[in-house]
Amino acid sequence: EFTLNMVKKGFVERGIPADKQPELHEIKAGQTVEIGNIKVRSMQASHSIPGALSFKISNDSTAIFHTGDTKGDESSYLQGGVNFADYAEIAKEGKIDLMTFDGTTAARKGHATYESEIFDCYDQLFAENHKHQMIVPLAAAHCERLATVIAAAAKNGKNVILNGGPSMDTNLLGLQMSGIDLAKKFPNIAVVGVKNPKADTLNPKDTITVTTGIYMEKDSPFVQYLQGKNNGFKFAKDAVIIAPLTTDKNEKMAFLMATSERAQGHTIITAATRPKMYGSGHAQADDFRRIAGILKPRTVAPIHTRTPGADDFNKLAAEEGYGTFPRQIKNGEIVKVTNKECELIVQDRQQWFGVKIHGNTADFAPIKDASFKTAELKRQRDAYRAQQETQRRVCLAKLAGRSK
Repeated sequence: EFTLNMVKKGFVERGIPADKQPELHEIKAGQTVEIGNIKVRSMQASHSIPGALSFKISNDSTAIFHTGDTKGDESSYLQGGVNFADYAEIAKEGKIDLMTFDGTTAARKGHATYESEIFDCYDQLFAENHKHQMIVPLAAAHCERLATVIAAAAKNGKNVILNGGPSMDTNLLGLQMSGIDLAKKFPNIAVVGVKNPKADTLNPKDTITVTTGIYMEKDSPFVQYLQGKNNGFKFAKDAVIIAPLTTDKNEKMAFLMATSERAQGHTIITAATRPKMYGSGHAQADDFRRIAGILKPRTVAPIHTRTPGADDFNKLAAEEGYGTFPRQIKNGEIVKVTNKECELIVQDRQQWFGVKIHGNTADFAPIKDASFKTAELKRQRDAYRAQQETQRRVCLAKLAGRSK
């Protein structure tokens, strides 16, 4: 329902009238939809938004399991994690011929950090710094993490002020439209938006301000404050910044916090010293082993990843005894799946499609592949990585004496 509401909101924002919008149907976990001789069965996935689903797609002879974005996490403070009994039930129905698996970080050792582990980390951090106002920047779209942080705040009796700007407001609206009210979910504390008059009555030392900015979102009030562009962000002199920054994804934000005059003198706690503070919404190697071990697919293929990650995943899958494709499946290519084999059909010329707007209507139309030439792309990547490494070294040196 959350995804459905966000899509509807997108139609409205783009001025597409109701009579021109496609017909949308909600599919809930556990539901089976029949399209001709094809059955599509859904099950709960664990990701950063509520209502994430995985699908079994089958006919009388062949079955495909599509994980979508997921990880093997049963814990959730929002709407529920995965239920491994669902995987077992699907496995009993017969052989899975192909499993397309979330390959974003699937070759990484261990399991994706569970929300319960992240909750424990924030719980400890909030207890350790209970005498201070705390600022917690998160990814605007990570609704699950927002609920985890609020749950930890509730355990510590800390009120929460939501000040994440338009991006966070959009997702909060999507949650409300889906019947999820975070204020009602945690009734023992105040959970209010920064524009709510009640926010001005709360003692900063009794509050945790949840904001955005770990990816340097331009509309983040916290980023704007550190850049000197926003003087309205409430920031106590002894406020503690608790930011789930990792060295490989958040260099720009780490650099800003290390160099901003407005962050000087503040204690900054990052995932560099408290690694359980950070966790993605994507599976890792142990998650793959557990899920694949239940479903026992004949062949697996990574999705949502680039070629190096796909190669690492295929190596892992082969080591675990599963069939793989000789390389990553590219856009425009076709995979023929039967109950005997999975065959990659390479097209001579890939066909890309984009959305073309015609007044109040939109349709798919062929487009040319506008990707960079290989040499130019490599040059740009090398320059960007060199810049990242320089920033990383500078910010780590500056943060070293202030982090704990």
